[in-house]
Amino acid sequence: ESLDQKDNLYIKAPCSGVVQTINVNVGDEIGAGKEITKIINTQILTVKLPFNKTQVESIAEGDGANLTSSAAMSNISGIVTNVAATPQAEADGASLYYVTIEFTNPGSVSEGDSFGGSVNGIVSPGAGTAQYKEQGQVNSSIAGTVASINYKEGDYVSKDEVLVRLTSDSVDNSLEKSKIDYDDAKLNL
Repeated sequence: ESLDQKDNLYIKAPCSGVVQTINVNVGDEIGAGKEITKIINTQILTVKLPFNKTQVESIAEGDGANLTSSAAMSNISGIVTNVAATPQAEADGASLYYVTIEFTNPGSVSEGDSFGGSVNGIVSPGAGTAQYKEQGQVNSSIAGTVASINYKEGDYVSKDEVLVRLTSDSVDNSLEKSKIDYDDAKLNL
């Protein structure tokens, strides 16, 4: 348990992406659950487009897709990553199946941008909204003092890279006690 607490002193990125606003400074005393920052992968996005039953029967995961955005004035290629097995009822009474398309950001797309598109030449009767594929909030899971911040706002990080290192007297004391207890147990044997 003490070793788990020691690991918690190293706050890591939950996903690859861009570091957003950092809410702590070196020397700050923080509690467990403190929001440190958010990581957003702005390079990979998804959009869900609706299709009717007949259309979706000709669409499969791995199929190529063509997305269009009037706001970005562009066509973007993507790949189908999921085809819903069950329909969703729409306000007008139609039953539509949602197809998830993943694409690489050409640089001009933001979360919330609207897209229409087609898969295998089959045009979606509706539109979808772009979402970042990966994003995560970074919180401390243990109380401590911020010893170092390894990245700054706007930096790109890979999943599991250490963003912030904490120090904690209580964790250090717990580790020391565990070591003493272990040494005592060895002597008793």
